[in-house]
Amino acid sequence: MLKNIRLHIEKDEHKQALLDEKLASHLLTTHNSNINAFQRNIPSLLPFVQTPDLANHSIFINKYGESNIVDYGMGRTFYGFHPEDEVLEQLSRIEQHCPEVVFQTPPSSHKENSTQVLNIEELESVKLRNQQQPMPYEIECLVVLGCGLGIHLRHLLKRHKIKNLLIYEPELQYFQCSIMATSWQDIFTLAKEHNTAIFLQLEKDGRDLIKDINELIEHCAISSFHLYKHYNHQVFDSLHRDLSERSWSEIEDSGFKLKSK
Repeated sequence: MLKNIRLHIEKDEHKQALLDEKLASHLLTTHNSNINAFQRNIPSLLPFVQTPDLANHSIFINKYGESNIVDYGMGRTFYGFHPEDEVLEQLSRIEQHCPEVVFQTPPSSHKENSTQVLNIEELESVKLRNQQQPMPYEIECLVVLGCGLGIHLRHLLKRHKIKNLLIYEPELQYFQCSIMATSWQDIFTLAKEHNTAIFLQLEKDGRDLIKDINELIEHCAISSFHLYKHYNHQVFDSLHRDLSERSWSEIEDSGFKLKSK
C-alpha cells in the first residue's frame, strides 16, 4: 500500500511539473556523464548504458524531490518515500551483522527448529543473524545481490575498503534506471581510490555464484566473501538463506537449494 505510486506524487500538478522539469535536467546530465564513465571503466557494458530500454520501469521524482523507480504495470514504487534514508538504514543494519562465507570451514551443524517458538529471538533465522559478525572495514570480496538505483554501492565504497565487488542484477531495467539517476562516475572514482575491482553481472540472479567465486579464488586468491542483499528476490532470498546456514563446501558439493517461494 505504501508503495502505491499515487501516494508518492505531488497532488499539486504545478508543483509536480516543476519537480519533473528538475528531474529531466538531472537525468540528461547524469546519463551523459555515466556514458563517459562506462566508456572508460567497463566499455563492454556500453550497449546497456547508451540506450536504456525502460519498457516496464522508469525513474520518477516524488513529492519530496527524491528519485525512485516505478513499475508502470503495477503502479508500484521500488523504494519508499525516502530512498536514500532507507538505503542508509539498511546499510547500517547489515554492517552490524554481515554474513561472511569462509571457504575452509567444517560442515555446518544447522538444524531446522521444529518446536514452537514463543518470540522472534527464538527463531533460527534470528539466531543465525545475531551470530554474524559486523562487516569489517577491509573486505576481500563483497557479493551484492541487487543494484537497484545503486545508492548503496556509493556508500559501501565510501565506508569500506573493498578489494573485489561482485554485483548481481537480474532486472536490467533497474540498472538502466540507476545509470539515469545515480552517478556511476562517483562509484568508479571511489573504487579507484581503493583499487576496487568491480564485476557487474547484469541479467544474472546469482545462481552462478559458485562458478564466479571459484574464478575469483583462482585469479584473485580470495579466502572468503561477505554478502549484502539489497532487495528481496526469489533467488536472492534462497542464496542468502543457504549461505547463512550451510558451509561453502556443502554448497559446492550439492549446489544451492533454490526455493520456489
